[in-house]
Amino acid sequence: MSRPSRLFSPAVLGGLGLLLAAVSCRAPPQVDTPLFDALHRPLILTESQNIGWPASNEPNRFLQGWWDVATKGPPRLVALERARIQGVKLGDAGKALRITASIKPESGGSFEARVSGRKWKSFPLARRIQIPIPKNTPAGRFTVDFRLPDGSKLGVRRAEFLHPQPAGEVTVESKTLVQSGFSLVETVRRLESATVLSGRFRPPSPAAAGQHFALEIERSDGSKETVFEWSGDSRDAGDFEISIEAKDPWVRIRFLALGEGAPGRWSELTLRARETTVPESVPAPSPPKVVILYVMDALRSDFVGHLGGPNGITPTIDRLAEQGVTFRKHFSVAPNTVPSTKSLFTGQVFLYKGGHKLTPESGPTLAERFSNAGFRTGLFSGNGNVTPWRGMGRGFEKIASGVLWKGDDSRAITGYNNNAERIHAAALHWIGRQDPNDSLFLHIQAIHPHNPYAPPEPFLSTFAPDNDSKIDGRTATLLGILSRRIEVDEADQEKLRGLYAGGAAYNDAHIESFLEAVLERYPKEEVLFILTSDHGEELFEHGGVLHGYTLYDEMLHIPLVAWWPGTIQPGAIESLTDNLDLYSSIANLATPGGPITGGGNSLWPYLLNRRSGEATGREVVFASASAVRGGIFMARSPRYKFVYAPRLSSRRGGRWGMGQGRGRGYDGEYLFDMGGDPAEMTNLVGDNILEADWLQTRLMAWIKAGEALEAGEALDEMDEETRNSLRALGYLQ
Repeated sequence: MSRPSRLFSPAVLGGLGLLLAAVSCRAPPQVDTPLFDALHRPLILTESQNIGWPASNEPNRFLQGWWDVATKGPPRLVALERARIQGVKLGDAGKALRITASIKPESGGSFEARVSGRKWKSFPLARRIQIPIPKNTPAGRFTVDFRLPDGSKLGVRRAEFLHPQPAGEVTVESKTLVQSGFSLVETVRRLESATVLSGRFRPPSPAAAGQHFALEIERSDGSKETVFEWSGDSRDAGDFEISIEAKDPWVRIRFLALGEGAPGRWSELTLRARETTVPESVPAPSPPKVVILYVMDALRSDFVGHLGGPNGITPTIDRLAEQGVTFRKHFSVAPNTVPSTKSLFTGQVFLYKGGHKLTPESGPTLAERFSNAGFRTGLFSGNGNVTPWRGMGRGFEKIASGVLWKGDDSRAITGYNNNAERIHAAALHWIGRQDPNDSLFLHIQAIHPHNPYAPPEPFLSTFAPDNDSKIDGRTATLLGILSRRIEVDEADQEKLRGLYAGGAAYNDAHIESFLEAVLERYPKEEVLFILTSDHGEELFEHGGVLHGYTLYDEMLHIPLVAWWPGTIQPGAIESLTDNLDLYSSIANLATPGGPITGGGNSLWPYLLNRRSGEATGREVVFASASAVRGGIFMARSPRYKFVYAPRLSSRRGGRWGMGQGRGRGYDGEYLFDMGGDPAEMTNLVGDNILEADWLQTRLMAWIKAGEALEAGEALDEMDEETRNSLRALGYLQ
């Protein structure tokens, strides 16, 4: 038995331990960042007589529950459930909301209203309605809520705030704010540690009587603290350094200016906090012989077994998830194929030009990266939107022909949607013709469970309920439901969900046989198989069908499973991820150590289970519905989702909101508490939730940045095969 070494005595070891402890406990360095940065767009508030129409970004606006019903003549809004107007109050002057209503003289009746959550008060339904705003309403935003009896309607031809204070002028730069009264500038920030807000205030020159400037800190519990103020004293300038504890990660920083006169100047506005620890970089491993990126078109996550879906629909995917890594909170950046796939191929998001042709200005595609790395590349798509016609063929040496779904959807389906079988046959034929020493990259996109919902037996009998419904899953039927030409009951809805599930199950079963064939040629350690979707599908959760026009979770929450035995360590990841992260990870595999464009984070720390380098996940993910003219945009944190829906329409009658045809919503903004309301049924917009306001500032900054990156070309004339495919899928009428 050997004796323990005496090289270090207990005293020396103790001293060394103290030294190591001191080193390990040393606080990370402090770093300064500008208060106003590119990630957060400040909110500038002033009083106004005008009230912006819904989807307006004006501080004073019709916020929620208003529908434009006028088809001719002057515009007219009608209050829907929980109608709400937002206004801004600065100073102590009296203020009132005056409404010019559109009612029949003999209608009579009354409605209730309240200001900023105060007690409901009754008002008569009349042509002129005036709702006073209490003088003790705090400076800043306030809401006026309306509640109407059943059967009553409040039509509004004009609404305005009386006695507004003159709007001040505001200029915002990274560390500087120049502000005159009356104005209020707000920014919400997320603090990870104790933070110091510092800066300097230079008073207006010359100062006018009654001018007042203040700096306030507001927390999530509603508490406010004035931490600096100036009210006409003789100081030429005032430096301030405010310590903000991180007991609550969300703080609102408010700069208030009251009184007319020359502007005050806030300068050197800086946040100083402990430097955020950057996770250790985890490089991608050497690529395997075969990389397969497999997309099941329109597969939503809650139809996948291991993600909470019914048992038996996706046993193959579930088995791959058990043996690999599954990302349980993975989201698409778009609710339809073209912009989602363009983002997956390039790492860019397309706000308005999602349907345009993909151009080199969007950066190299995954196929181009793998081709440059010496891989043979093949595209096998059943969707006519993922073709060279859309610019999707760049970098692919093999583009399969004859596999586009173009079934005759003009009559009742007599066969079944067999796209997966045809796609797999084409891919396996191409693989079999390659030199075994060649490396391969394949993108496969099968039209399942995408419409038409037409699974074969035994999937049809297993998943479609045997009820009294005579509905079928043809694209023409679904379009008829969307346009309200076909009425559906609960049995019909249940039948369609079953047909959709059957299509997913059919594709899942054929993935198993496809992978078995691949593994007969290549060892499993040489095959990386990534399964995901491009978007989800509406199945009546919010009244609609099909996809492309909303940003609810049934549209954006999609599966992501990565399987590579011997390299990827099994696990389930709860962090937020999206298309851009997947692009960055695959691109890193093709271009080890090379520059990667796009806004994604590498997923290799998760995939390789390197705990020391594990990423913390995204604070927020974004999405855009570019198929909607004018756009719909979303920012989502783990807790909240904020949606801005300014969409445009050539027709009058509810131009804003989410949805198309059946299931259309008419709010310009939506806020959902995904923890307490995962079904997204209650719109909380205007409820003064700091984290939600932070999401709004992030979203508006994201839109502004994305507009500068927008790229795309008009489409060429499509060939007849593509035209037939898109018509069968419902993209062409």
